[in-house]
Order: sequence, then structure tokens, then C-alpha cells
Amino acid sequence: MNEIHELTKANKYTEQFNQIKSVSQFSVESDMNGVLKAAASQLKEKNPKSEIPVEDPHVAFSIWVLQHRNVAIKDLDWLWYEAPLELHYYWQSNRPDQRVTLEYVIFNEVGYMGVFERKNEKEPYHLRTIYEFDRLKAWSPMIP
Repeated sequence: MNEIHELTKANKYTEQFNQIKSVSQFSVESDMNGVLKAAASQLKEKNPKSEIPVEDPHVAFSIWVLQHRNVAIKDLDWLWYEAPLELHYYWQSNRPDQRVTLEYVIFNEVGYMGVFERKNEKEPYHLRTIYEFDRLKAWSPMIP
């Protein structure tokens, strides 16, 4: 039954893409979540005065995308403010409800969507799925 629920949810997300290049799924206990959390903490140590929250799903997903693309990350402020301008990419966060956050990072040739979930509003978000895609269908999701 749980597998049917997961497939239905995945289908809902995949409908917005023309072509999906890959899908990666992670459990809450996955090493990936620990690795991203540690990387965010290291970036915070580089600039302790940064006000960017290390637990923000956008931080974790941006770290994943830039590491995936072999880009060195200077610190949290650079990641949040300067990286999109320097590297010419677009990012957006979408929170359809209090338990799910969708993170998008779109470079000219490829896009990534990270699905972060949590059990309740007191729990931290965990990366559950990454979609790599070539294009969004028209205006889905709404990206200005």
C-alpha cells in the first residue's frame, strides 16, 4: 500500500516535466541527509555571522546541486545570494503544505527538483527525492 502511495506522489511531481533524466530517492535515515547537514554546518563555520539558516531545505538542495555540478561553495551567503548570479541559474522554493517543500534549481540546460518532507511541523525536513529534468512544461510550476 505504501508503494502505491509513493508512486502516486511521484506521478504528481513528474507531470510537470517534459523529460525526466533521472530520479533518485532517499530514506529519512539516508546518508545523503547527514552529508548535506554536515556540509551546511561547515559552510556556517566559514562565516559564523551569516544569518542564512543551515536547516533550510533550499540550503541543503543548493549544496547538493552545486556539488553534483562540481562547483566549490564559498560560504552560506555566497550560496544564497551570489551563486545564482555568478553561475546563471534560477532557484525557487514551493511549499504546497507544511510537511512538503519543493526546491527547484534550473540552469539553462538542466533542472533539478528536490522533494523535502517531514512528519510534522516540529520535525526537520529530509530530502526524499531528486528529479533531474530537461524542461518544465509551460508554466508548471509557475516560475516568473
